[in-house]
Amino acid sequence: MIEHPDLGDIPVIEHPLKFANGESGSDRAPPLLGEHNREVFAELGYSEAELDELAAAGVFGDADDAEE
Repeated sequence: MIEHPDLGDIPVIEHPLKFANGESGSDRAPPLLGEHNREVFAELGYSEAELDELAAAGVFGDADDAEE
């Protein structure tokens, strides 16, 4: 189980390969759907103004994302 700040405990599948003295790498909860959209679009070259327009148009999901 991994604790998610908004969703509580989330069951996760351990990595199928086990190595001596190795860690699974699952140390944080998975992102919510669309949680990193702005960052991804910014890496693709979109400006802050363009990102704000896309968010206002609902491209990233909830219209409240325009204020982030």
